[in-house]
Amino acid sequence: MWTESNLFMKLPYSIYLCISTSMLLLSGCANTYYCTLNSRGVSPSEKTYYVAPQDSTLKYSLEFNEYAEILKEHLNSSGYEEAYSKTAALRIELGYGMKDAYLESSSTSSGIVTNTYNNVNINSKSTSNASPNLSALKYGNYSVTYNVPIGTNQGTTTVTRQESTNIGPGITTYGTASESTTHTYKIPLFVVIRAFERLTNEPVWEVVVEDDLDRETQMQTVMPWIFLSAKDYFGRSSNGEQTPHIRNTRENREIYQLVWPY
Repeated sequence: MWTESNLFMKLPYSIYLCISTSMLLLSGCANTYYCTLNSRGVSPSEKTYYVAPQDSTLKYSLEFNEYAEILKEHLNSSGYEEAYSKTAALRIELGYGMKDAYLESSSTSSGIVTNTYNNVNINSKSTSNASPNLSALKYGNYSVTYNVPIGTNQGTTTVTRQESTNIGPGITTYGTASESTTHTYKIPLFVVIRAFERLTNEPVWEVVVEDDLDRETQMQTVMPWIFLSAKDYFGRSSNGEQTPHIRNTRENREIYQLVWPY
């Protein structure tokens, strides 16, 4: 009797290796955080710093203080040293916020054509994943449905058109085209970290990180992932937009107090 275990035992090593590698890659994609990032500037010779809010009204905000503490941990582990605001060489400003939500859409479509001769099918139904030509079915029934489940940020629009056409004596063609579109609302989140020389106010380096949230309350659990993604870019240029990837491992979660799913 074939079982999962003896099936793998009989596979050639090269095939087994390919299957194992593919499974590892798939599981890795599902357990990885990524965002988009741009950075500019150089590493300063003096690395004493203090953190200040980009928006001065946030100075006594519990939210800002929480995120500032996370930032300080990454700065300290990157060779920077926290100091008093009157003696530090650098003022590091932290800013963050959310932009207006936008709608992200993805579509799937299918088409079926059936020919009949004197009410008898003369060919089987054929279905294609290619986009159906909805406009070609000019005279058929046309329906649109839109559904947004309560408590979610997703909705689905389904467009269906049907038509039957006599193309010869006793021959009728039936056409059905359907397209389904899933709409997901995304909330852009941005985080800006900028270092300035305290005495001259000259900019030294900056890191700008962006991500999309599914809901506003997700921000608190995403921010630690963002700071970890930015860590390697303090004081250096990213040379254009980068997409840092952080693996969801037990070690990372324990060391950096990350939450998964975020």
